Amino acid sequence: MGIFRARRPFVDPKLVKYVMEHPDTDRFLPEEREMSVVFANISGFTTISDPVQEGELLARRDYLGLMHSVIRKHRGVFNQVHGNRTMFFFGAPEPYPGDPTFHATAAVQTAMEMQSEIANFAVKISRENPTTLKLRAGISSGMMTAGDIGIPLRCDYTVIGDRVNIAAGLELANQFTGTQTLITEETVKFLRGRFLIRPIGLLQLFSRNELVRVYEPIAPMDIATDDQHTLVSMTQTLVEHFIAARFADCIKATDELLIAFGEASHGKLCELYCRLCMEHLDRPPDKFRGQIRIAAESP
Repeated sequence: MGIFRARRPFVDPKLVKYVMEHPDTDRFLPEEREMSVVFANISGFTTISDPVQEGELLARRDYLGLMHSVIRKHRGVFNQVHGNRTMFFFGAPEPYPGDPTFHATAAVQTAMEMQSEIANFAVKISRENPTTLKLRAGISSGMMTAGDIGIPLRCDYTVIGDRVNIAAGLELANQFTGTQTLITEETVKFLRGRFLIRPIGLLQLFSRNELVRVYEPIAPMDIATDDQHTLVSMTQTLVEHFIAARFADCIKATDELLIAFGEASHGKLCELYCRLCMEHLDRPPDKFRGQIRIAAESP
C-alpha cells in the first residue's frame, strides 16, 4: 500500500499563521514527530445528483467547509483532499501545550464530532435531494515524518511514514468491519482512558504482513452509558474467543451480540466473524494468530 498522495494540494491557514509568527522559518524541514493522522472518507454523495451538476458541487463545498471548521476547532491541520477522501493531522507543526500526547484525543474527538455533524448535514441536504451520508475514519498515532516535501517553489507540508499508511488502510477497513472509526493500539494508549473503546480485532491490512490490533471509540468515558459498556464487554468476549481459536464459542458470542444490540448496527462485524469461524471450523487454519485478512477487493 503506497503513501497517500493528493491530486489537489491544500495549504491550511494554520500553517500560514505559523510561518507569520515564526518569520525565521521559511521552509518546514522534515523531522520525526510523535503525532496522530486521520484519513476520512464520506460516502453517499453519488445519490444526490450527477457529480457534474451544481447541486453536488455545492454540497461537497459545504461538507469540506464543515470538516475544516471541526478540524481547526481541535487544533488540527487539514492537509489533503482526494475526491471524497481527506487527510488531516494533529500535533504538528507545534505540539499541544501541556500535554504533547493530546494529539490522539484531538484526533478521536474530531472524527466523532465530524460524524455527528455529517448526520445533521445529511438531514439538511436531504430535504431537496434524498441521500445517506456516512463518514468513515482511520486514525493512527506514533512517530511520523512531518515537513515540507514539495518542490523548492511550492510548499507541501505533510506527514509520511508507515503509520500514515496504516491510517489510510484503517479508513478502508471500516467497510469490512462495519465500523465508523478504527484506531490503532498506540492511539488507545495516548487517549489515557478518556474514551470508552471496544476491540475490533487483529487486522492484516491489504498487502501488509504484520498484524494491527485495532479498536473502535464508542463514546467519551464520562458520558458512556451502561449499554455501551455492555457492548464493549460482549465484543471483547467475541474477539478473545476468535484470537484463541475458540471458533464455536465465537459464533455463539456473535449471536448473543446480535440479540442484545441488533443487526442494523453490528450485523456486518458479526457476519465477518461468523463467516471466518465457519471457514476455520471446516478447514482449521495453519499458523493461526487470530488474524483477519482485509483484502484489496471490495467487501
